Amino acid sequence: MKVRTPFLHVALVVCLLQPDPAAQQAAITTQDMARRIDAVFAPWDNTHSPGCAIGVSRNGVILHSRGYGMSNLDYDIPIGPDSIFDVGQIAMQFTALSIGLLMREGRLSPNDDVRKYLPELPAYPQTITVRHLLTHTSGLPDALNLLDLAGGGEYAITENDVLRMISRQRALDFVPGAESFYNYGGYILLASIVKRVSGQSQAEFAKARIFTPLGMNDTHFIDDHTLLLKRRTSAYRQRQGGGWKVSLPLSDIVGTEGLYTTVGDLAKWEQNFVDASVGGRDLLDEMQKPARLNDGTETDFGFGLGLGTYRGLRTIAHGGHAAGYLASLVRFPDQHLVIALLCNHRSINTATLASRVADIALEPGLLGPVESLAPAVPAARAELATLAGTYWNPLKGVLQLSLNDGRLLQGNSELVPLGNGRFRAGTQPGVLFFPTPKTGAPQQIHRLDSERAAVYSRVDVASYSATGLKVYVGNYYSRELDETFRVEVRPDGHLAVLRRRSDAVQLTGLMRETFYAPSLGTIRFVRALSGDVAGFSVSNDYARRVSFARLAFPTPAAK
Repeated sequence: MKVRTPFLHVALVVCLLQPDPAAQQAAITTQDMARRIDAVFAPWDNTHSPGCAIGVSRNGVILHSRGYGMSNLDYDIPIGPDSIFDVGQIAMQFTALSIGLLMREGRLSPNDDVRKYLPELPAYPQTITVRHLLTHTSGLPDALNLLDLAGGGEYAITENDVLRMISRQRALDFVPGAESFYNYGGYILLASIVKRVSGQSQAEFAKARIFTPLGMNDTHFIDDHTLLLKRRTSAYRQRQGGGWKVSLPLSDIVGTEGLYTTVGDLAKWEQNFVDASVGGRDLLDEMQKPARLNDGTETDFGFGLGLGTYRGLRTIAHGGHAAGYLASLVRFPDQHLVIALLCNHRSINTATLASRVADIALEPGLLGPVESLAPAVPAARAELATLAGTYWNPLKGVLQLSLNDGRLLQGNSELVPLGNGRFRAGTQPGVLFFPTPKTGAPQQIHRLDSERAAVYSRVDVASYSATGLKVYVGNYYSRELDETFRVEVRPDGHLAVLRRRSDAVQLTGLMRETFYAPSLGTIRFVRALSGDVAGFSVSNDYARRVSFARLAFPTPAAK
């Protein structure tokens, strides 16, 4: 399962990164800025690795625009400021504006039931509106991650694949508007609505109504991955053992991704939020407002945009990823500064690099202080030992804590005690809080980080023998996925799930009848009244309680 994580999607909201010391000096000239930015990207400024293009603009004027590294390693083509990259989920804001333009014309309303335009969606007890899709509050399971769950592998996903998948979902993950969960599939549905209302594909509509009017001549929605596109960079991942391998998107979907552009065109796009030449002031302001949940809580998302802060300054930002491509696009609206960073390899943290560029490009007097790491507070070994163990959240998975040489570790990262049950993971942002458990209740971890608070409870890991695992062996069918999974006991004695187009996934035992795999989520088996294993459900951060029924129970002779 190629889990599509939103770790890049709201850039520059983490304030624990150390700034470039040079940025603490007086305001710099454009030439000095270019020199310092060049130094940031020096590790990729060569002819033997992929790299990045960077564009920095203020008030619509390009201050620095340059490429570092290679656009294509096969043909020794360097990256330039006019190189074209897939920018992943940055595409969402263009889809949002497309919907907004149709709203302005009165051709749809944000409060319309989505089934008005997509009647193949099930009739759920609660209405899902267009606004719910725009703000990641629909409650729909994420169709793209369901497709990954169904079989993963590399194949061209189409709009019809997504519509068929979402039409099979019998239940919502939550009441629309009650929660905010990043949903890739929702924006593919929005692109379908654009097509059905306008009579044009998302690619055609955006070209005519957004790209051409803004002079974004190098920007394209690509809904056929086989199309030729001049100046498109190739994309790469690191190969185990050294070197690079090609990693290009195999997808024919748009709306949530499929946008190819340059740093220069993204500067034009961001300037439109100031000029309001396409969309109008009211619509563009609406796109940049935080969505509200049913209880009035504000989220960190507008229409396809992430809302945050960096060192005391407002940011409107989004990141993207697609195969080997990575991107960050951030605007400081009050300083009229835009940073567009597009890369063609996955071994890079674009949000960190964008923050370093911001430290250089922004006047030091405007930047608030960098939040320093809370100091460590000595903790007794015995106290730390009581916290070691396996902790589980049904959606987010497992945290494994161990004690080694007097240090509490999560994997290879030390959890640094801060006192009063609080810890930080090395120099990473966020806090893990261990509240004092109530009598008879398990120890919990409250994870407080930049993504979302989550609670993990310690579990007593069940022990399974190879013989005991045989009761789970069989074929299981999911109506929601229209896929059959095979559960087997592998020669090494572990339980594993086999899917089409994917390697076997090993399951780790948690509690009774409950297993876990990072690439799948939590697997919970259920039994019939007879005591036979009747099926299981899979839950993760993008899909909850996807059910599988066993295709045949064992005969009495096989027990």
